[in-house]
Amino acid sequence: MTYDLHLWCQSGLSGDMFAALAFGLGLDIDLCRSILDEMGLGAEIELLLEAGENGAFHGPKFSVVSHAKANPRRFADIVALLDLIKSRDIADMAKKIMSELATIEAGLHGTSPEEVTFHEVGAWDTIADVVVAATALITLEIDTTYIHYLEVGKGLRMTSHGAVTIPAPATIEGLIGIEFHSSVNNKELLTPTAVAILVACGARNFEGGGILLEKVAIGVGEMHLDDRSNHVRGGLAKRKDQSLDGRVVLIQANLDDRSPEFIASMLDEALKVGALDVWQVAITGKKSRAGVIVNVLARLDDKQFMEELLLSRSGSLGVRSSYLDRRTLPREVLTVDLSTSKVRVKVGPYNSKIESDDLIELARGRSISLLEAQRIVVKEFIRQFPDKNLPL
Repeated sequence: MTYDLHLWCQSGLSGDMFAALAFGLGLDIDLCRSILDEMGLGAEIELLLEAGENGAFHGPKFSVVSHAKANPRRFADIVALLDLIKSRDIADMAKKIMSELATIEAGLHGTSPEEVTFHEVGAWDTIADVVVAATALITLEIDTTYIHYLEVGKGLRMTSHGAVTIPAPATIEGLIGIEFHSSVNNKELLTPTAVAILVACGARNFEGGGILLEKVAIGVGEMHLDDRSNHVRGGLAKRKDQSLDGRVVLIQANLDDRSPEFIASMLDEALKVGALDVWQVAITGKKSRAGVIVNVLARLDDKQFMEELLLSRSGSLGVRSSYLDRRTLPREVLTVDLSTSKVRVKVGPYNSKIESDDLIELARGRSISLLEAQRIVVKEFIRQFPDKNLPL
C-alpha cells in the first residue's frame, strides 16, 4: 500500500519540521538512529524527539545535537557517507535530496554538482534532516506529496555568501512550478533543505477533489512568529488505483463569433493531439447572441498545451479550467470479422460498444441502414464471442 502525503505549510517548512511531522505520522526514531550508526555518525549526531508547543498547537518537535565541528563539505563527500546506508532505497532517496541541493547550488555558482561545497547545509544537522526525510518517504511508503498552502517569508538574511533575499536563491530555484506565498516579513520560513525534500519527492500543488486521510499530525518548529503558530500540518491518504481513478482538467471557452465548421475543426484538432474528449453546448451569451461553450477534457500534464491550443485557434481572449475526478473502467477491443470488413467492439465489464466509425463504414459499403448494420454486427459478435457482454 502506498500513500499520498498532504501538507499545509502556513508557516513554511524546514528539515526539522518535516522530520517532526514524519515522526508524528509513524516514523520510528530508533530506525533513524540505526541508519546514522551505519554511516558511522552515531557518536557525532544525536537525534532528539520531544513533545513540542508553539502557540496554541502541540505536536512532536525534532532537533539534532552535533558533537563534532561542522565544516563545509563537498557533495561527493556527503554522497560517500550516504552510500554506507544498508537500505538502497533509503540511500538512493537521501542522495536524491542532496543531489537536488547540489544541482541548484551548481547552477547559482557556475560549477558542477560534483564540485559544489556546501556551507550551511554541510552541517551534521542538515545531513541528519536529509537522512530522516529519506527514511520517512521510504518507510511510510509515500508516493506523491501534495501542497495545499506554502508560505516562504520575505526580507533579507545573512549567509556565508553575504546578504541574500528571502526566499534564498537556492529556494527560488527549487520552487519552479510550485505556488507559494510571501506574507511574513524578515523571516525565512522555507529552507533550501526543505525545498530539496519537496522536489525529490515530486511535490505538487493540490488541485482539489476529495481526500480520505487515514492519519494526521503536526510537526512543531523552533522559530517564534508574531501572527501564527510555527508548525506544519500533514496527513496520509491511501494512494488511489490510478488505472481506475484519476484527475483530469476541463478547459472551457465561450464563443459567439465562430462558425460551426470552424469550431468543429478546432475540436477535432484537439482530439487528434491528445484530448480525452471534446464537446460543445449551445448558449445564449452577452447581448442575446447565440454561441457555444467549447469543452476540452484533458490530462493534467496536457493542461497548458490544450489551453494554448484553444486560445490560439479560437480567437478567445481567455479560457477557464476546472479539475474533475474521472473513473474509467477496464476494457478490451475485439474485432468482429465479417469476411469483407472488420468492425471493432469495445468490451467492458458491464456492456460493449460498437466502434461508430467502423459501423458507418460497414453501412456505406453495403448500402444499408445503420440499424441493419448494427444487427449484423451484434449477430456475428454473439457467434464469435458468446461469453462476452452484448453490444448496446
